[in-house]
Amino acid sequence: QTGAMVRDYTCMTFSKPNEEFLFVGTRSGDFYSFQVKNKMFVFSQSVCAQGIKAIQAVTNDKICVGGGDGQVVLFMLIELLPITDANIAYGSIQGLSASPDGVQMLAATSQGFLYRLRVSDFSQMLLAENHTEPVVHVDYMGGVSDKFITAHAMVQSDFGTLMTTLLRPDASIRDQFRLEFTHNALSSPTRSSSQDGPMAKLELL
Repeated sequence: QTGAMVRDYTCMTFSKPNEEFLFVGTRSGDFYSFQVKNKMFVFSQSVCAQGIKAIQAVTNDKICVGGGDGQVVLFMLIELLPITDANIAYGSIQGLSASPDGVQMLAATSQGFLYRLRVSDFSQMLLAENHTEPVVHVDYMGGVSDKFITAHAMVQSDFGTLMTTLLRPDASIRDQFRLEFTHNALSSPTRSSSQDGPMAKLELL
């Protein structure tokens, strides 16, 4: 509860480096700051639609907020102004993490995509794709040991995902090929790479 209003808080983070302030995101799309020692409300800031899903202190004067609409916004705390922002198209932001030096960030989405963001300009690189439902099948092609395919099907749905993964010799992921499908036809295959960053879409007729 904030004053006379009751809000649903969805995420929180403490300020750096001494945890003097607490920042909390809300389902209404704004975030609040409280002074921990005196339990005092400091400020509120409206950010995005569909609620705030993740919030992360980046440095002692910067905080990053991720929204349910796919927005990632970086704020300068001194002036409380947005410095830069990015829009990640594949799902809502479910998690944010900052490197210890505050130079880079990781952003995870509800669709299973993991992005690396450069804090200075919010340039994006896709690092990995992941299943968002239980994997129901894994298989290798005959005579091939560095490629395998995994599949999941959405519960009580005709839709699912196939992912082919190409491994490096050290077993880390080198490349992935992702197909979204229905029970009677493949549709909207999407190819992405851990090296090339942006995703390319192909349509099958």
